[in-house]
Amino acid sequence: MRSEIPSELPDDTLMERFKESFAPEYFAEVFHRHRARVFLCCNALLRNSEAAADMTQETFMRAMNKAHTYHGGSLSAWLTTIARNQCINYMQALHRGPRPLDEFEDPPAPPNVAATPEVTLDLASRIAELPDAQRLCVQLFYLNGQSYEEIARLCGFTAKEVKSHLQNGIRRMRRSEAPS
Repeated sequence: MRSEIPSELPDDTLMERFKESFAPEYFAEVFHRHRARVFLCCNALLRNSEAAADMTQETFMRAMNKAHTYHGGSLSAWLTTIARNQCINYMQALHRGPRPLDEFEDPPAPPNVAATPEVTLDLASRIAELPDAQRLCVQLFYLNGQSYEEIARLCGFTAKEVKSHLQNGIRRMRRSEAPS
C-alpha cells in the first residue's frame, strides 16, 4: 500500500523532504516513479533482466544512502548515472583478470614498466589519480578488454571520446611516472 504522498509533488521536493526527515515514504515514492527507467537503463547495459533487477535495487539503495549528494536538477538523470556506475562496477567484478595488452588492436601504448608488485601498486595508484572519464576508459579498455564501441555504449561517450580519454589518460600516467 502506497502512502498518501501527493502525486503532483515534484521530485526535488520529495528528495528534500526525504533528506530532512528520512521518512521512508518519500523515498518509496521516488522508487515508484523511477524504478522502470532505472531498470531499463540497467537492462540495456547488462542485457540480463535478473542482473538488471539486482542492479536496480542496488541503485536505489545507493541513492538512498547518498541522498545528501543530490542537489536538485534532474532526479532521473542522477539515478540513471548511479545505475550506469553500478552496472559498470558489476561488470568489472565479473571479469576474472586483465588481458594482455598486446591482444588489442591499435591501443595507445601503456607506460613501459615491468610487472612487479611495487610497479603494479604504483600503476594502480596512477590510474586511481586520473580524472573519472579517463580512469573509467583506461580500466575498461586495458583491464576489462572492452572495445571502444563497448566502452562508448556503457559510458555514454562517443568512440572518438573514448579514444581521446584513453590517449589523455595514458599521457597523464606517463607524466606521473617517477624518473628512473
